[in-house]
Amino acid sequence: MKQTPLKRKTPLRHSSPKKAVTIKASVRRLKQGRSTGRPTAEQERRFEHIKAIGCIACLMDGIRIVLPTEVHHLNQGGFHGGKRRGHDFTIGLCGWHHQGHPPFAGTIQQAEKFFGPSYKLQKMAFRGKYGSDDALLTLQNQLIAIRELACTSN
Repeated sequence: MKQTPLKRKTPLRHSSPKKAVTIKASVRRLKQGRSTGRPTAEQERRFEHIKAIGCIACLMDGIRIVLPTEVHHLNQGGFHGGKRRGHDFTIGLCGWHHQGHPPFAGTIQQAEKFFGPSYKLQKMAFRGKYGSDDALLTLQNQLIAIRELACTSN
């Protein structure tokens, strides 16, 4: 079968870049950040207490190595990627227990052997060893209350 090129009956329109489709500024702005807004001053104090107390999982294991503590926001239903419950539902975890970043340039297997399971990498094992999100939150709130009493008594 012979194939001949199709001939265009109408000429192509040349559009200038100025006539390109533009998106209105109000439509272009998407919500930035997470599902929780900016923390209040009281919630910021909570974060400071959490960072000063340290990783709750390391405390439960009796590990005395001081690692930088990250504030972990608990989610509704306890599912990864779910909507956050808010700034009042936070616990302190080190980089390993929170994000699975091995400290001291070790491997993941070495970190798991020494520090235990990571929340990000082994969620079921983490919950089996340290308890549910609500149990960890209760313990964190108790530790914060003790620290606040100690700070106010001085």
